[in-house]
Amino acid sequence: MTLRVAAILLTVLTLPRTAAGQDSLRLEFAPVYGARVHRLFQTHTRITIAGVDTSGAPVARTREVADLGGMTQVALAGPEGALVIHLGFDSLRARARDGGQPWSEFEVEGADSLWVQARMNERMQVLEISGGGDDPGSGLLVHLLTGIPGLTLPERWVAAGDHWGARLEFPLGEFLGRRPTSTPSVTLTARATFTVDSVAARSQDTLAYVGFSGAFAPREVTDEEGAVLRYGGVLQGTLVWSTGWRSLVSGVTRTRVELGAVEPDAPAGQARGRVTFETTIRQSVSP
Repeated sequence: MTLRVAAILLTVLTLPRTAAGQDSLRLEFAPVYGARVHRLFQTHTRITIAGVDTSGAPVARTREVADLGGMTQVALAGPEGALVIHLGFDSLRARARDGGQPWSEFEVEGADSLWVQARMNERMQVLEISGGGDDPGSGLLVHLLTGIPGLTLPERWVAAGDHWGARLEFPLGEFLGRRPTSTPSVTLTARATFTVDSVAARSQDTLAYVGFSGAFAPREVTDEEGAVLRYGGVLQGTLVWSTGWRSLVSGVTRTRVELGAVEPDAPAGQARGRVTFETTIRQSVSP
């Protein structure tokens, strides 16, 4: 084989990989073992309670809670070569206010000692979680890693305009933030569509900008007093995937969940009140 033929053959063999790297990519979760990845995040939840008082007059209350902090993730080799991600807070501050009152802010004690380990696969499916106990912050750590609860990456290569669907599960109390309120412990199911809005090739990696939207499946739960709690809502957001980091590097997730309560002796369909949870979570990798 002459050098010229060898050079042509080498060029042909590398064309598919080069072309794919410019206009399409594989969303494969494969972080570098031992590398420490720092993420900065903000969560904000507005809780609006609407109902009537004992005289029948309408009343409404609003409460806002927010978290601001950083977390670190490290990829470890687990048993039998399993991919295990160790997650922990670097810092965590919480804010809260009622109505239009000034914010009160405090540092969350013990946040730096809270850690979670998640066993995962290349499609970013969480196979097992250990550590964290019952602290809602453990759920927030995992949700920051995956961008949105239950996200599963497609097996195929994707390009701008491609889309796929996913079934997502939201533990409501965890997803709202670390300690937002005495939120009922309930898991909501959502159907969402993910769309690759654009693909941008850079010198060091390729970025995929993925938008998503969906709705929560209606759910009814009967509480201890016999009242029927009805849940529903919508979600949307944007995620940015990097082939260099082999992970999500940025994201914004917005959810709106509505909870209506119907008393056992109330007229059919008449709710005694309604609670709306509007949550925005922003995050990005810190270089």
